[in-house]
Amino acid sequence: MITMDTMRKALVNTFDGRMNEVEAANLAEFVMNFFGYNDRILDNYLESGDRNIFYMLEDEGLLHATQQEISIKVGQRWRLNFWVLKTHVIEQRATCPCVQEETFTFQSLYEDVWKTMAHDEPHVSAHGVVH
Repeated sequence: MITMDTMRKALVNTFDGRMNEVEAANLAEFVMNFFGYNDRILDNYLESGDRNIFYMLEDEGLLHATQQEISIKVGQRWRLNFWVLKTHVIEQRATCPCVQEETFTFQSLYEDVWKTMAHDEPHVSAHGVVH
């Protein structure tokens, strides 16, 4: 079971300088108020702004979105969307910040592209277009 303190520590270590202790404590409380003693919740409980925060946490590897279909009548299916805490990741990040997976950022992509472009010689086509 994930506690508020475990979630706070995981957030601090996950966001590594991008989130201070107070922000992490507030976000931990926000998240754990939805989950309580469970490790999964229905997406229906969330409002649009709440869902955006959950998507951010999913991008950071702390949550996972999943679906389940159930039969409600013969031939009719109902799709349920859930958010699931990645308890093993949260517990791991709460105890050791060094085990974080590398997250993709567009900034790093842009830096790589610019480094590559800096080493390439420009080529001018017969029509005067620089490639």
